[in-house]
Amino acid sequence: MKKKIISLCLVIALVATAIAGATLAYFNDTTGPVENTFTVGNVDIELDEPKWDDDEDHHFLPGVSFDKDPTITVEPGSDDCWIFMEAEMNKFNSWLRLVGIKYGFTGVLEKCPACGDECKGHMDPAKLLAFFDSGDYQAAVDEWFAEVKHDEWKIMNLDEVKASIEKSFTDPSIKTIKPIFGYKTVLSEGAEKTLFTKVTMPSYITDEELALAGFNTAEAKWTLTFTGHAIQAAEIATLDAAYAALFN
Repeated sequence: MKKKIISLCLVIALVATAIAGATLAYFNDTTGPVENTFTVGNVDIELDEPKWDDDEDHHFLPGVSFDKDPTITVEPGSDDCWIFMEAEMNKFNSWLRLVGIKYGFTGVLEKCPACGDECKGHMDPAKLLAFFDSGDYQAAVDEWFAEVKHDEWKIMNLDEVKASIEKSFTDPSIKTIKPIFGYKTVLSEGAEKTLFTKVTMPSYITDEELALAGFNTAEAKWTLTFTGHAIQAAEIATLDAAYAALFN
């Protein structure tokens, strides 16, 4: 009897062991490795003036034009980007006086902020700011700089430019102005954009007006300096956002 009981216990133990072993035999699988490769992005632009001749004598006179074509190129391999052209102009007050002779904000003022009661010809600040607000400045720019596409470029810092001009009436240390032009469309590799193609002194300007404006002096020559800037378009939806991210 005892042998039967022992045999029965052994059978039960073996069955229990088999059941326990079966509960540990889960279905399983393992995938092969998935490799994620990232390349670092790149924004690459070039600024040049293909038609500008450094060896030419750029003697500026009324009616005379010179080829000058500041151009930004998005280089091969560059990611899509927003571009900006920073234009630095010295003697900008003298230039504005010449512009204002035609557009009505330069003249002999009764109370001139520069000369007091003995004004020999300066800008009227109120009329000058109204000139910018009206949009007439685009026509004046076109007389000096050929083929500016105003519908494609935007002056990003126009309010700062106007504030700088206004401050210059009483602060003689302000001698340069730096408008920043932003191109309104995202550009891809290989794209080329030119701000303008020629610079011209309008033929209606006279020697007397040049002297009045103080534009033609031996102490300082009129210079234009351009700098190109770019920032990635990825994650930056608008030109204004690109400008804020890059310059602020």
